[in-house]
Amino acid sequence: MNRPKKAEFSSPIHWGAFLISSLRTHLNNNSSMMLDVIYDGQCSLCSRIVRIMKFFDVFRQLRFYNLHDHKAIRVKFSMIDYADLPNFMYAIDEKRKFFRGFYAFRRILPVSPFFWLLIPLFYFPGASLIGTAVYRWVAKNRKRFGCGSSSCPI
Repeated sequence: MNRPKKAEFSSPIHWGAFLISSLRTHLNNNSSMMLDVIYDGQCSLCSRIVRIMKFFDVFRQLRFYNLHDHKAIRVKFSMIDYADLPNFMYAIDEKRKFFRGFYAFRRILPVSPFFWLLIPLFYFPGASLIGTAVYRWVAKNRKRFGCGSSSCPI
């Protein structure tokens, strides 16, 4: 009697390593996964969030731009109304489609496997309504979360 061959990926660790390796290859070959993120570099809350995103961006798919770098922002992102930038975090994909506020965070989640567990939370029915309201509330109350910058217009 012939026994079936033992699976090469017999443990969760092997599967995890295989999936990460496959995903890394896919992301490295898929430049459309690159995202530009515009944030308020003078807001300590925004800066903390960006540091967290940079730390967990293991595939280096995020490029960050401080909205106060006026020249770079105006040249690279001319399609965005500059007056609106201090009010929202933006994510722009390579197809020049842009996402702001809650939708920017939702677009950033698939970039890192560390954020994948949050994806269902950001896509459940009604998440857009609740997420937008929560984002607006946090933005309005940034000073409560440690932003002491006078540049925070909200």
